[in-house]
Amino acid sequence: MDPQTADLNAFLRDQNSVNLIFRNLSIIMPDNSVYTGNPGYLKPDINYTLLFSYINARKAQELVWLESYKETLSGVQCVGMSIPLLDNNNKASGVLVGNISLWTFENLLSNAKYLPYAEVFLVNPAGYVKYHSGNKYSEIVNVTDKDFFLSPAADSILKSDEGYEEFSYAGKNWLCSFSSINSAGWKVLSLIDAQMLQSTFGVMNQNINRSIMSSGILCILIGIAASFFMSNSITTPLIKLRDGVKATTEGNLNNRIIVKGDNEIREVADAFNEMASNLNKTYTDLVKRTEELYANNEELHNINIELEASYGQLGATVAQLNESDAQLRRKNSELQTLNKISNALNSTMDLSTMLITVVNQVTDITESLACTIRLINEKDPYKLELKAMKGINTEMYDIGTIDIREDVIGRAVKTGSIYIIDLDNEKVPHEYFMRLNKEHDAKCIVFTPIMVKSKVIGVLSITLKQIPSEELIELLNSLTNSIAIALDNAKAYESLKQSYHKTVRSLVSVVEAKDQYTESHSIRVAKYASFIASELNYPKNFIEDIWVAGLLHDIGKIGISDSILNKPGALTKEEYDIIKQHPEIAYKIVSKIGLRENVLKAIKHHHERCDGKGYPDMIKSGEIPIMASIISVADAFDAITSNRPYRKSRSMKQGIDEIVMHRGTQFDSTVAETLKKVFLTKHEILERIYNDEEIEFF
Repeated sequence: MDPQTADLNAFLRDQNSVNLIFRNLSIIMPDNSVYTGNPGYLKPDINYTLLFSYINARKAQELVWLESYKETLSGVQCVGMSIPLLDNNNKASGVLVGNISLWTFENLLSNAKYLPYAEVFLVNPAGYVKYHSGNKYSEIVNVTDKDFFLSPAADSILKSDEGYEEFSYAGKNWLCSFSSINSAGWKVLSLIDAQMLQSTFGVMNQNINRSIMSSGILCILIGIAASFFMSNSITTPLIKLRDGVKATTEGNLNNRIIVKGDNEIREVADAFNEMASNLNKTYTDLVKRTEELYANNEELHNINIELEASYGQLGATVAQLNESDAQLRRKNSELQTLNKISNALNSTMDLSTMLITVVNQVTDITESLACTIRLINEKDPYKLELKAMKGINTEMYDIGTIDIREDVIGRAVKTGSIYIIDLDNEKVPHEYFMRLNKEHDAKCIVFTPIMVKSKVIGVLSITLKQIPSEELIELLNSLTNSIAIALDNAKAYESLKQSYHKTVRSLVSVVEAKDQYTESHSIRVAKYASFIASELNYPKNFIEDIWVAGLLHDIGKIGISDSILNKPGALTKEEYDIIKQHPEIAYKIVSKIGLRENVLKAIKHHHERCDGKGYPDMIKSGEIPIMASIISVADAFDAITSNRPYRKSRSMKQGIDEIVMHRGTQFDSTVAETLKKVFLTKHEILERIYNDEEIEFF
């Protein structure tokens, strides 16, 4: 599991612990991978992209509430929400799914019943009953069904967020109150049989009436008895009793009858007061239950608000994660770009190749219409010379050297910081850029100074179709720093290489001073060998090495007597044996100055033959290094076409014929054929080498 996946799983697990109303939070990706805070819900044989939660959110492209369904991950009957996630390009990516067990709604709605015979319903936006407190209608009916007793109130239920309806159905009167519980239109309904409600209050009234009637009869009997047996003083308590009963009947349940004495009238009054107290308590309880119903309904609203707020917070957090991911991707892309160009810079020490590689890479990475690198002339610090360029119609751009005192590019040199030209609103420095502006919608040129140790040594310029972002400017600064270091290293390497070549030539001049007939022979051999190697498509570093090997191939003649080297006649066997020692003498000399092994072997084996009759080791074709085989051909060709103490020079045609004649025995066949081919197709280059003209192969 990679760090990003681990972070998403941990994030979802934390959200689950905060939002306890959810059974599970998960993210389903288009490739069927699933991130979840509860890995136990995952099943390997399920295609999650076929789930309703995934399909509906992708189709709606917004937050959706799901119909009641059996959750595939857990097997529990659920309702839930799902919302699509977007990638860095605002394209649909995964889907965030939250499942809410139907048990959660059942508990809330069951607790919301304030009367034992009240019925509670959960209805979806389409009017289908998803929960019924009596488990009689769930998933079966729609409130709009004509044979369903809620149909008279269906229109109000579906069109209003909340309300109260009184209606009749099948000879019964019903009282219905309803309210939305989320923004998607799900509603909770409370339904009461009006007759049963009236009965509840009727029982209360009957109890009151019975008490009143009993009390009244008793009062009458007492009155009759009192009229016979008691004085007028008895009538006063009866009047109080009568008035108290009347007040209670009119609804004043807090009224109490005060009668003094210990007779039966007092007992009746006390019994009536107790009954009134019980009625008042029952009424108070009824009011309290009604208030609880409203409180439960309010709680449902609050839960819905918290639920949507949680989703909003979740969406914001996901957006932050997406932004963080985008920033990481941008940084990673910048690092890859720098690494790519650094690798290109480190792959060569050749200044020209290096700069061409850089403009190619920068053009591709920045999607620029044109890219140039100019370096300050070492002899004239006011001149910027074009070293590399890539872009559209570059053949139209003919400015090789720019005077920084006269051109806008000089501002980047003088300030040592990035300078940007707005091609729509500023003076355009060249017709080429005017055409890029008109024909290719170029918007600006960005000049970035290339600096080494606070000194500007050149300028990188790119032409863009938009004003550069801060990230691109930061990237350009990093790129020019890398380019500056590479350029400084390349110049140091070039200086070291020139010094090295001068040292090698000085050694060669010592040998040529001993042998008057081999003046410039080593330089020509180096040129012939380099030319043949380039025709065989060997890389530049191979050509540089073979140049050095060609220059030093006869350095061992320092150890050979001048009388033998300059002898005008044929050598004796003993003298020839001494001459044959010069490759090993050369190997011993140059092996101490740090040359590469392939150069050392080329010097040692340049007199070996394919048939094994050469010297010093008499190795055969397949064992002889290719560099030594090339120098062998170049050495022989120059010897044939040069004056020697024992013979006159022959023509280049004769030299080619003799080399070809001995191919496969003395000389490598491929090398011999290559020399023949260049003689026929590039004769002028051989002529220039033959005439000791300056020519470069690297």
